[in-house]
Amino acid sequence: MEYKHLSELINDEPACKAIFQLVTAGCGPTEFGHVEDSELGYITLWEKYGSGTTRHIHIVTDGSIEHYYGDELEPVGNVFTLVDQIRALGYSA
Repeated sequence: MEYKHLSELINDEPACKAIFQLVTAGCGPTEFGHVEDSELGYITLWEKYGSGTTRHIHIVTDGSIEHYYGDELEPVGNVFTLVDQIRALGYSA
């Protein structure tokens, strides 16, 4: 199977939502978005709650992933499951 580069995720909202749901353990966004920050070299998936608190997932095009809730770095969880899902969606670093 030929994989698309992670940078192409920005054009695939269903894939972004699937990754977001897996990383956040199904918390369910009240408002969801994704943007590419080309200056910093990553794609950001985010959700905003009614309280103004946000959750961000940064997917760096080299393959590293960071997950923040507010200003706190959160664990990603089972990284093997996450890698499996990203590859099942057709992407790789």
